[in-house]
Parts: sequence; C-alpha cells; structure tokens
Amino acid sequence: MRYDLHWKCLPMDAIQSHDDWYEPFLGSGLYMLVAATTRGGYVGYYVGKSDDIGRRWRQHLKSWFLEPHEGYWIPESAEEFLEDPVAAFNCERLKQGLKCRQDIQAHILKSTWFCFAEVDALRPWHTLENVEYVLQEGLKKHAEICKKGYIGDTGRGRPGGELVIDNHFGRAFLGGTLPGTIRFSGATSVEVG
Repeated sequence: MRYDLHWKCLPMDAIQSHDDWYEPFLGSGLYMLVAATTRGGYVGYYVGKSDDIGRRWRQHLKSWFLEPHEGYWIPESAEEFLEDPVAAFNCERLKQGLKCRQDIQAHILKSTWFCFAEVDALRPWHTLENVEYVLQEGLKKHAEICKKGYIGDTGRGRPGGELVIDNHFGRAFLGGTLPGTIRFSGATSVEVG
C-alpha cells in the first residue's frame, strides 16, 4: 500500500501569540520536529502522529519547550544539539530532569520547525501508528540515528505487509531531512530512496 505525504512546515513557535494560544485545526496525520542546525543543514528529531495535529503542536510547544516536564529527554547542551542532533542521540547526550531544561529548550525552540502531513483517510488495514512507525524507521536510517527511543514513540503500530511512503516537500530543506521514498517490506527491512 502506498501513501503520499504532502509536508508543510512552519516555525515551531508560529502558533504562539503574546500570552494567548492559537490552536489551528489541521486534521489528523503525522508531524515532525526539524532542527535548523548551526552547520547549515536540517535534521528531523521527533516524529509523531495525532488525530488533531494542531492540538498536538500546541501541546509540544507548551510542555516540551516553554514549560518542559522533567520526565522529557532534553539535550545536555542546546549548542551541541543544534550543531549535530544525530550525535546527541547516538552518543546519548540527553538527560531527564535537567535543572536548566527550560533555557536549553527555549534556545532549541528558536531553531525548530513544525512539519506536518495530513492523512485524512487510511485504508482499513493501516493505522496512523503504522505510517508513523515506517516514517520513524525511515528517518533513523536516512539520518543514521542508531539509538532507539528518542525520536518518538517507537515500536508501536508495526505494520504487516508492504507499506510505501512517498514524501512530497513543501519546503526544500526537507529533501535533505527525509528520504523521498520509504519502503517497508513487512519484515524488518526498511529501504530509503
């Protein structure tokens, strides 16, 4: 089964307006947080799914960036993370309960994009979790992230059978962040193209 994901991207803090919250309704689908690195590239660092992408965007903005919960895995250093997010994952330079987590996340927020792709109707044999899983695995392979457990709720929704995702990018920088095509064979192999 093939899915075409048409990605749109905005700065992560685009829905914050003074002290008021703006919560757009963006439908159900998938989303990704992407860091603009200090090296000049872009790296996807979190993939999720939601039945209401706008609500989830606002939740992440508040509870991960503006008032980060102590249970979240936060990079030990914003500067190191923004230089090379993949190294922060692979070298496990993330911690829970950091006292300076609000300062670190506020710095990362300024360089983060919220990217989303609406998926209004899935065939009965695939769920959002299935597509999320394949997208996470494709991102990990494409970006060479070898440590599991940081870029989203991995391991849920593993699909049976073949699933192919074709990514269409509204912003050119996503072409280096996500593979254009991800193929999941139904076993353990993920091919990125």
